[in-house]
Amino acid sequence: MSKRVENKLKGVGIGGDYIGGDQIVFQGDRKEKELAKEKEERKTTIFLSYSWKDAEIANQVDQQLSKNPKMIVKRDIRDIGVWNSIREFMQRIRQQEYAILLISDAYLKSPSCMFEVLEVMKEQEYQNRIFPAYDNTTTSISC
Repeated sequence: MSKRVENKLKGVGIGGDYIGGDQIVFQGDRKEKELAKEKEERKTTIFLSYSWKDAEIANQVDQQLSKNPKMIVKRDIRDIGVWNSIREFMQRIRQQEYAILLISDAYLKSPSCMFEVLEVMKEQEYQNRIFPAYDNTTTSISC
């Protein structure tokens, strides 16, 4: 007599193959090549953190990264819905694989930018997930 198992966990499969982290677990009939291809095709998400005063350089970085079909750049001007909260969007920095922080004087003085920095720093291995960058030809940063 078999019982039906109901999956009440959202986004979690019962049985089958699993792709995630650094390992692939094979439980079904699918071939290793198919699963390896799926993992290879998975896209990397990058959160672009910047001051709106630096929108021009943010546009350039966004355009360059978006040329790579394996990257998805998360950016406020594109990814916050009309009625969505900017604060909730900023908290999503922790859910992305990487974050690029476009550091400038305006960035360091922005409470919103500092909020994003604090959010990403809540992650245990945040140092391996951030890329702080600044343009020293147009900005002078003093501490």
